[in-house]
Amino acid sequence: MIKKTLVAVAVSASFLTLSGCASESTISEVSQETGETQAFSASRTDVVAASVATFAELGLNLKDTTEANGATTLVFSKPVSAFSWGEVGKVVVQDQSGGVAVTVVASPRTVTSIFATTQATFAQQIFAGISAKL
Repeated sequence: MIKKTLVAVAVSASFLTLSGCASESTISEVSQETGETQAFSASRTDVVAASVATFAELGLNLKDTTEANGATTLVFSKPVSAFSWGEVGKVVVQDQSGGVAVTVVASPRTVTSIFATTQATFAQQIFAGISAKL
């Protein structure tokens, strides 16, 4: 009886963990309005290049790049570590008057990753990396 109960609890916990997962495809659908934004006085081409270089420095994997409506979206992932199941995110570089707006949206792969890098931390690191390269 105890063994069956433990198995049921383990299966339920696994289901709950997996049902709250973020992935490269789900992060692409998240509104950029939920992210952190900073303006840069540079071309979109230069900021995208600086973003990609920053990803490499931060150990982030570039998963996808799309362009539409005056914006470039870069989807990234952070690998699993001893403290987290990894994170996913996107950087949207949008043309605006006098430069570009860069928005960072990020999420842990699982809702139970209490030690995952926060969206605010990703934004701070990415914005600093872009600024250093421009």
